[in-house]
Amino acid sequence: MFTSNLNWDRIPTKIKRAIETSLEHLNEHKFVLNDTNIEFIDDYCWDLIVCHLKQVLHMNLAHNKLKTLSSHISNLVYLQTLNLTNNHLQELPSSIVLLSNLRILKLGHNQLSSLPRSFSSLTSLEILDLTGNDLTENSLTKDFFQLGNLRALYLGDNLFETFPSDHIDKLGNLQILVLRHNRLRHIPKELTHLSQLQELHIQQNQINVLPPAFGQLDLGNTKHIYRFESNPFIPELALQMGNLTRLASFLKSDVYKEIHQNYYLNFDEQDTNEILRKSSKKNKNVFSKIK
Repeated sequence: MFTSNLNWDRIPTKIKRAIETSLEHLNEHKFVLNDTNIEFIDDYCWDLIVCHLKQVLHMNLAHNKLKTLSSHISNLVYLQTLNLTNNHLQELPSSIVLLSNLRILKLGHNQLSSLPRSFSSLTSLEILDLTGNDLTENSLTKDFFQLGNLRALYLGDNLFETFPSDHIDKLGNLQILVLRHNRLRHIPKELTHLSQLQELHIQQNQINVLPPAFGQLDLGNTKHIYRFESNPFIPELALQMGNLTRLASFLKSDVYKEIHQNYYLNFDEQDTNEILRKSSKKNKNVFSKIK
């Protein structure tokens, strides 16, 4: 069956069988090696995969124990779907951005704390799942927000304390944004610039108030999904959460705008006091060491 001159004796049985299965169903254009507990795929194996399955469109490597991903994956130039969910990846090869035909990238439940530069080179990307990693606001550079074709972005169960607001409007086709179960204390008003947004999940964070601009969202539309629960909202806001149409009206009201403004005045004062308290404590420690 194999036409390559490469040495097949070097190939782990699980990988060899996956290649054989793909060749037997060549018209499906897929490579499946999921749920095998495999820890490593070396460059030699990747060369074999590329050699025999150059036209592969869909690759599933989910539910393994992969700690690294070879840069040779970039040779699968026709790849449209890549599933690496539930592995042990701590970083991605920079060459992954060369997969210009990639439409779906699933990286949920790994150990990623950063993303490669030039991520926006993935110009065809429509669905990006980064759920359950170690990402923060610093992981998303300006370049990330150039993914103009992105329709769904899953960032739940990470370590975000804020969400970058400067370039959100570049994600003009975004329909689903999931930020649930992070450490967010604030949510940017610029999310209202996403005119195609149909689902917003910000539940299970540390958010006390919503921007008054959220009143512009079509919160009463039953075809849309807005999840705000399990946040420590101020009492005035918490009372409105049972009815999203009523919530939208309240957010647009002058009463709420004043509450929101006063909240941030108090918040800034508390922030300043906290900084001063930490600074004072640090100075005391320094003086005690001098003595």
